[in-house]
Amino acid sequence: ARLSEARAELAKPQSTATPTAANDSSLAELERSALAAEEIAKVANTELRTAEANQQLRSQRQPLLPQLIATARDKLASLTTQLDAQGSDPTLAEPAMSQRVALAAERYAMAQDVAKLEAELASYSGSEELLVVLRDLAARRANRADDVARAWQAIVASRRTQEAKLAEQS
Repeated sequence: ARLSEARAELAKPQSTATPTAANDSSLAELERSALAAEEIAKVANTELRTAEANQQLRSQRQPLLPQLIATARDKLASLTTQLDAQGSDPTLAEPAMSQRVALAAERYAMAQDVAKLEAELASYSGSEELLVVLRDLAARRANRADDVARAWQAIVASRRTQEAKLAEQS
C-alpha cells in the first residue's frame, strides 16, 4: 500500500507555481515568509539526506547478511551440540545444571539472532523499490522547497530594493 501511494505521488506532476506577495505586504511579512520557506527547505533536505543514507546503509549491509546468517547458524548448531552432549539428567550437580541452563539461554538468544537476520534479509528484497521511490520523492520535495525558498528570497530582495529607492526619493 505504501509503495503504491508513493508511486502515485511521484507520478503526479510537480507543482511549478511560484510564490507571490500581495502589494500591501510589509517587508517584515515577506521576510517571515522567506524564513518559513527556508525552514521547510531545510527539513526537506534533511529528509532527502536521511533517505539517501538509509539506502546506502542497506546496500552496504545486504551483501553481509548471508555470511552473518551462516555464522549465526553455525554457532547455533554448536550450542545445540553442546547442550545435547550434556544430556537432560535431572540429577546433575548444581554447577553442571547451571552450565546447562546458561547454554540453553545462549542457544535461545542465538536462535533469536538467526531469525532476526533472516527477517532482515527478507525485508530487503521486499522493500528495496519502496526505498528508491521514497528517495525520489524526498529529492523532488527538496528541490521544490529549495525553489520556493529562492523565490521568496528574490521577492524579499526586490521589496528591499523598492523600499531603498523610495527612501532615496524622499
